[in-house]
Amino acid sequence: MSDRTVPHLKVLVFRYLDHLAGALVENEKLVDFRLIDEAKRPLPGQIRLGQIREVNRSLSGVFVEIGDEKPAFLPLEEDALSSYKNGQELVVEVKKAAVGSKGCAVTDCFSLRGDLVVLSHGKLPTGVSKKITDPAERKRLKTAAEGFEKRETAGYVIRTESEGIEAFKLQTEASRLVRVYDQILKKAKYAKTGTVLHENGSVWLSFMQSVPLHRTEEILLAGDLAIDEMKGELEVHDPGRLEKVRVYESGDAKASQHLQEIYRLPSQLAEALEKKVWIDGGGYVFIEQTEALCAIDVNTGKLSGSREEKQTAIEAANIAAIPEIVRQIRLRDLSGIILIDFVDMEKEEARGKVLAALQSALDADLRKTTVYGFTKLQLCEMARERKDKPLKDRLGSAQ
Repeated sequence: MSDRTVPHLKVLVFRYLDHLAGALVENEKLVDFRLIDEAKRPLPGQIRLGQIREVNRSLSGVFVEIGDEKPAFLPLEEDALSSYKNGQELVVEVKKAAVGSKGCAVTDCFSLRGDLVVLSHGKLPTGVSKKITDPAERKRLKTAAEGFEKRETAGYVIRTESEGIEAFKLQTEASRLVRVYDQILKKAKYAKTGTVLHENGSVWLSFMQSVPLHRTEEILLAGDLAIDEMKGELEVHDPGRLEKVRVYESGDAKASQHLQEIYRLPSQLAEALEKKVWIDGGGYVFIEQTEALCAIDVNTGKLSGSREEKQTAIEAANIAAIPEIVRQIRLRDLSGIILIDFVDMEKEEARGKVLAALQSALDADLRKTTVYGFTKLQLCEMARERKDKPLKDRLGSAQ
């Protein structure tokens, strides 16, 4: 499934208890929920000035002070460690928020992302997204990139969304990004350790920008928010999204409450805290989340018929469970190692169909996922990128 065919998402921004919150709705079902208050804690996408506290060769990386309670970790190739010294200052981008006892994960190859172009520090060659496969279009985009402003310490990546876009629009965005890049490096010369050098507007704007523009169906802002300020920020930082914005019940003091109710967010959030989730058409999945891994068990109702008929029904039931399994993985923000115990299938062909269905459903996930296949114990093993705390922890902190 290509990016062009995955489902579109509705982006909702509203008040939740005493917090500003954001939700993503796909096919009228909740797939992501976040508290997006302004926060002092390091958040993915922030660019900060750091100072190396420790070079750790056994872990192949360095610990960096970035103004948080715990030092951040910068993973490195072993042969690069000699270039890093204790006390050295460096500009880093937060890639993963602190989780549990672990501090943030950061990179010193920080990026500035536009809708069409990405500017990356330390990556010099200009590249074109691999998802753009037409040779003529790739050549056209590389020619357009020759007109980008150049910096010795940075390069560009032309995003999938640039396909078919006029060259001057790409060059305009590249010029805007390089101006921001220059400001970051200038500010870093005089800043203190931990200073936020750049973030793409507010936290709510970063949440909104986590959804690619071509997948954004509409952006619904609850009418009891500071709408004019939010639209003004969009106009400055991401004007391309303005046409997607719609205000829900403008001026109504209960707009946030009504928006949550019409999309059934309270009931779906409550369900996401339960271990047992029912599947449309019968059966259920049981989700057990631990610090080491997450286990998902698929259960069907009682099956009748011949052995062949039962195996056919089992295959169908496993495939039918996949959309809800993937939705719960996304909504609960499960990450790391995930094991799915599908109902036992005797035929390799049936397992292959289930794996294909799982991979297809995961194409809609905004996080990086890898499906490894079935283990010797017939457990489906996959891994999902970790960026933030799981949903249950975020909801717990909101009370």
